[in-house]
Amino acid sequence: MINIRYQAFIGGILLFFALLPCLIAPRPSQAAAVRANTLTESVITVGCELDYPPYEVVDSNGNADGFSIDLIKAIAAEMNLTLRFLVAPWNELRTKLERGAIDALPAVAYSVERDRFLDFGTPYIISHAVIFTRNDASDLNSHDDLRGKEVMVMRGDSTHEYAVSSQLTEKLILTNSFEEAFTLLADGHHDAVIAPELVGLLLQDKLHITNLKHIPGSLDAYGKGYAFAVHQGNEKLLAQLNRGLDLVKASGEYTRIYDKWFSHIMPRENKIGHLIRKTLIGLALLALLLLFNAIWNALLRRKVRQRTNELISSERRFSSIFSQAAIGLTLVDLDGKWLRVNPMLCSIVGYSSDELLQMSFHDITHPDDLGLSSRLYEQMLDGTRNTYSIEKRYFHKDGHTIWVNLTVSLVRDGNDKPEYFVAAIEDINERVKARKKLAEDEKLFRALFQSASDYALVLEVHDDSPPQIIDANDAAFLRHGYSREEMIGQPITLIDRSASSEAFPRRVDMLKKGKVMHFDVEHICKNGTVFSAEAAVQMIQLDGRNICFSIERDITERKMAQARIEMLSQAITQSGEAVIITDAEGYIGFVNPSFTRISGYTENEAMGKTPNILKSGNQKPAFYKDMWAHLIRGEVWQGKVVNRKKSGEFYPAMLTISPVKNSRGEITNFIGLQQDLQSYEELEAQFHQAQKMEAIGTLVGGIAHNFNNDLAGITGNIYLAKRRIAADPAVVDKLEHAEKIAFSAAATIQQLLTFSRKGNVQMHPLSIAPFLKEAFKMHRATLPENIGLQLEMDDADMRIEGDINQLQQMLMNLITNAYDAVEHRDKPEITIRLDRYSADQGFIKQHEHAEAVEYARITISDNGCGISEEHIKHIFEPFYTTKEIGKGTGLGLAMVYGSVSMHGGAVEIASSPDGTTVQVYLPQLLSERPSETPGTEGSIIHGHGETILLVDDNEMVLATGSELLKELGFRVLTAKNGFEAVETYHKHRHSVDMLILDVVMPGMGGIDALEKIREINPDVRVMFATGYDKLRTNAEDISELVISKPFSIKDLTRAIRQTLTG
Repeated sequence: MINIRYQAFIGGILLFFALLPCLIAPRPSQAAAVRANTLTESVITVGCELDYPPYEVVDSNGNADGFSIDLIKAIAAEMNLTLRFLVAPWNELRTKLERGAIDALPAVAYSVERDRFLDFGTPYIISHAVIFTRNDASDLNSHDDLRGKEVMVMRGDSTHEYAVSSQLTEKLILTNSFEEAFTLLADGHHDAVIAPELVGLLLQDKLHITNLKHIPGSLDAYGKGYAFAVHQGNEKLLAQLNRGLDLVKASGEYTRIYDKWFSHIMPRENKIGHLIRKTLIGLALLALLLLFNAIWNALLRRKVRQRTNELISSERRFSSIFSQAAIGLTLVDLDGKWLRVNPMLCSIVGYSSDELLQMSFHDITHPDDLGLSSRLYEQMLDGTRNTYSIEKRYFHKDGHTIWVNLTVSLVRDGNDKPEYFVAAIEDINERVKARKKLAEDEKLFRALFQSASDYALVLEVHDDSPPQIIDANDAAFLRHGYSREEMIGQPITLIDRSASSEAFPRRVDMLKKGKVMHFDVEHICKNGTVFSAEAAVQMIQLDGRNICFSIERDITERKMAQARIEMLSQAITQSGEAVIITDAEGYIGFVNPSFTRISGYTENEAMGKTPNILKSGNQKPAFYKDMWAHLIRGEVWQGKVVNRKKSGEFYPAMLTISPVKNSRGEITNFIGLQQDLQSYEELEAQFHQAQKMEAIGTLVGGIAHNFNNDLAGITGNIYLAKRRIAADPAVVDKLEHAEKIAFSAAATIQQLLTFSRKGNVQMHPLSIAPFLKEAFKMHRATLPENIGLQLEMDDADMRIEGDINQLQQMLMNLITNAYDAVEHRDKPEITIRLDRYSADQGFIKQHEHAEAVEYARITISDNGCGISEEHIKHIFEPFYTTKEIGKGTGLGLAMVYGSVSMHGGAVEIASSPDGTTVQVYLPQLLSERPSETPGTEGSIIHGHGETILLVDDNEMVLATGSELLKELGFRVLTAKNGFEAVETYHKHRHSVDMLILDVVMPGMGGIDALEKIREINPDVRVMFATGYDKLRTNAEDISELVISKPFSIKDLTRAIRQTLTG
């Protein structure tokens, strides 16, 4: 087999030498020209897998390495390409290449699926895959044995695609790398690995794995050629890589790289064998050379003639191309002298061919460019570079400067010695001018861009992520608080969170259609503050990229101003007072809705007219003359007027007119504010009413103390008198009447205090139906028999929280008024009715102070003479009465109103000549029913010798009270004021069981005395007795029991017992 191979090889060599004279090999200068034509200054990004030995690996410094990496580096050197490597997993690299994020992958096996997204170069090595298994696996000898086995392949690798397409096994295990697969197999996991033979052998060596074997030829159907792969459509790069591969193979560099990576695993034949083969080849050649010498000479002579003719033809073609080329072409000797020039070069520099051939390139080169040209010239001669291309300036024959693009290559002879230079010269004068103009325009744009007070942002829009900030002016950096480094390259969401909203894709679609969009955005500064901006955005296409240019203006102050204007506009529009704005001549330009409500004129009716439409004639000409005198001087005028509505009705108003001036101080408008005084006058009346009530309260409060003290003395003496003459019923009866009158007087004082809000109301839960029944019985007995008194109850199961004394007084006043109204009727009738009422919106609006929803409604109606409209609006005013002297005080209905208000209720009255109806609304108590309604029943509780210290500044009350307490079985000590009380208690503190203190006393009152006494005994038992119950009204933090004078004996004894028992 070896002999056959040698014979074939030697035959091929002999044939080559036989045909050698017929072949013209390209000179080294031609290869240099090929490389020059592929010159590119762009950086090519090449992917490198993390671990795919020996083709692609990562060295200890994290740099790309491997056979394929060295090969593409050699190609880059031949083709003058600049490479940048990206190290990443295979699947990530493949995805990036398919998307165009990188330019090339150095070792990719061809497949139909990959061909849809990638373009492949010429395969540079064939890789065969084999089965790797453990040494002790005797049941795996071919691919047929893989059925049912757990077989590992690297995810996304060509072996993965092969295993899936050939259905080797249904138990395919995917790993992220071959290293992971071989490690798992060596550790006893799964059954086999399918991998390229070279990759597997190298990984076993690298990982020091000794318990694995491979089955040669086990997958003969799999044989993949590795090639360079580029993004689909990048034909230029693919052609450069293929051309470079040919050059690397021709130079022998491919063989060197192959031996570096594969010789220790799959070595070439040894050097001795190689030497033997060379010797045999030499001997064979020598023999055959002698044999074919004659044939050789004949063929050589014929080939020389043929080649000579071809060279003559080639020279003609070259001369034709050289002379007719659209760019300047020249040959230059090693000293810089022109050897040959074409007509286009002569046209560019203005010299004739003969003139140029007498010159060197130095003669027409601009002095500023000579240094660079000389350095490049020297570098080419010493072999540092083979070609160069620069832009430089020549002097035209007429003296003006010309910009040219000069590309120079050095031609060397067969011994690699420099012979001459070949140069291509292109006139780029207009291009340089255009570029200079472009640079100037760019400089101008950049200056405008940076100096703009608005914020300018340049964004690149992506389909799958937020736009990226690629440039911005200084104003944008300053306003947002970021430096250029912090902001450039960041997504727009750094400063505009709305860029991630649903509305943003719609904006992008509109921009792609060429629309200029205007919208408001909220921007976020670095310190977290937010401001509003108005953006004008347009998109352009630039080198396949979507670029947006956004001019944005801070409108925070404008929005605040708009908000203020809106607030003022709404304030004027919604103001309860009428607002009128006129021009300087007095013609109405604006009225608010309140103007229409008050005057009756609509906006359309008032516009363009003067305020004279409201003139009533109630103001004299001097009034208006004074008003205009103030306004013309620029002063604010205010006064009370009587205006006329559209209906003709007059209404009082408070009018304020203010001049409005422009920046020059000229009056441009007048604004009038008109307040309807009807409601104001009602408020004023209510204020006067409140003053009256305050005066009454002050009056009543002033006399209540002394009056009640006197009544306490009277009631106490009456009680003692009844005790002394209990055997005389007639006298006792008279005394009881006197006692009732005294308590009635006390109730009147309490009503006055409550009415004036000076008194205290004792609120208790009570059932309203039993209360009304008792009241009905009492009034039925006191009213004349000819008056029909009816009681109707629709709902008897209602409760309220109230003061029973207040309610009794209220009902008595209403029935008394009704009796007075029906006194002269033929068939007088009074009806008391109780029903349930649920408040509606009308009720709530009319009675704003009433907060309940469910009410017990008491209606007292009569068929009397009624109340005139003139009087009905005054009936709740104190001391207002239409009755003759001696029949009324004018306090009855005022007390009703005050009592109902105290209970959180409301009063309504309706009257006509046929009678009057008063409706009292008392809030229902919706909580659980109390066990018993408080009443006045009970018995007198006698003492058992307890000692009471009685303190009061009224001698009569003190004497009567002392006697009364002794009568009830108590021992009594007395004191006339607070000082005596403290002194007496100090002397008898061990025998005193409790104190009854008057509140108001000269020198030291009861409260101050109690403080002193508690310094002696903190646990002393005390109750207060007062003629004016101001104590509980103004000092709610007092915990002691307080009883008001005059009091019944039952109430007094219950209070004493409660105090003694704690």
